[in-house]
Amino acid sequence: MIKNFNDWMLKTYVGKRENFRQSIDQVLGNERGAGAVEYGLIIAVVVAMVVAAATVMSDPLKKFFEAAVKQIMSFMGSKKY
Repeated sequence: MIKNFNDWMLKTYVGKRENFRQSIDQVLGNERGAGAVEYGLIIAVVVAMVVAAATVMSDPLKKFFEAAVKQIMSFMGSKKY
């Protein structure tokens, strides 16, 4: 009877351990959303770099666009700028 009980305990322990291992492998092996997260991080870094560059270059950009608008307005013959 004790041998039967020991066999039953061993089978139960091994079975539960295998189920647990399979569950962990499924969770860790699921990489379906990893690509989306990586692309999201890349986009966030690019956006941060664009915002930082625009902040640093705000005066030169403003002068550039003002000069471009003046040239376009003078080319079109309007002196209202």
